[in-house]
Amino acid sequence: MDQTDAANRASPAPLPAVVVDRRPLTDRVADYVRDLIVQDILQPGDPINVQSICSTLQISQTPLREALKMLAAQGLVDLRPNKRVVVASLAALQATPDDLLALQQQ
Repeated sequence: MDQTDAANRASPAPLPAVVVDRRPLTDRVADYVRDLIVQDILQPGDPINVQSICSTLQISQTPLREALKMLAAQGLVDLRPNKRVVVASLAALQATPDDLLALQQQ
């Protein structure tokens, strides 16, 4: 019995390979929201439900707010008074399908 226990401890099962994303949380959240916009899950003029996204990603509002500021600088969302955020209209974006594809590949 002791030999079996020793053999089990001597050769542990190999761990599966995992790719760890080492980018800042804000960048990963911005990519998530950008993907929602590019894939038309969030459409122009749609309000962005901060609570829902925070709940889905299990994060606080701070990294999401920072990500939304990044996306506003890129022209993908509009920051409105009273902390409202909406997806920018396509007319405001003036983006071509190639531009949207390039955003998706970032």
